[in-house]
Amino acid sequence: MNDICRLSIVVKFYLVLLILITLWLITKDNSDKYNTRSEAYHGSDYNMSDFTLVVMHYNGRPSCIIQGSNMFHYSRNNNTKIINPITRLIRSEKDIWIATSENIRKTGKNIILKGNVIIAKINNNKMRLTTEKLNIDTTDDIIHTDLPITIRFPHGEIKSIGLHTVIRGKKIHLTSQVQGKYYAPEIN
Repeated sequence: MNDICRLSIVVKFYLVLLILITLWLITKDNSDKYNTRSEAYHGSDYNMSDFTLVVMHYNGRPSCIIQGSNMFHYSRNNNTKIINPITRLIRSEKDIWIATSENIRKTGKNIILKGNVIIAKINNNKMRLTTEKLNIDTTDDIIHTDLPITIRFPHGEIKSIGLHTVIRGKKIHLTSQVQGKYYAPEIN
């Protein structure tokens, strides 16, 4: 104890500061490491595991069927977050598209697919669209993104920054920096 008393006031100040920082680091809440999981369990008003969610179109028919491993609903903003989703976009009995992504956030009439988004026709996977984020307006049947997309088909691929399309329409509007490659099929 006598050795501490002999230290200068500056050294004592830094010693106290070091002790306070050490105590703060020891007692610091480490929940930031698990923020997504923590938010999901503690901020949601209800959650489900291994579920199927049907989004109805205003005409009374299913427009979208979403299956996932976990779903969390937040009443404060009426948002829903879905982990490991598989989404079926239903336009008619013969026109069904399947979308996979890392997660989905549903806000009102909008569904936002995030992380490794892949969309393909269920009976014909010759054409597939990939991006990192895709917005789906389930009421107006509009799909759009401002991020890079790639559309692959048997004889080539198209890349673009951004996409906008009406689901029931037959046209895709590629927003900017459109590049395409076509590979001619071999003639026998």
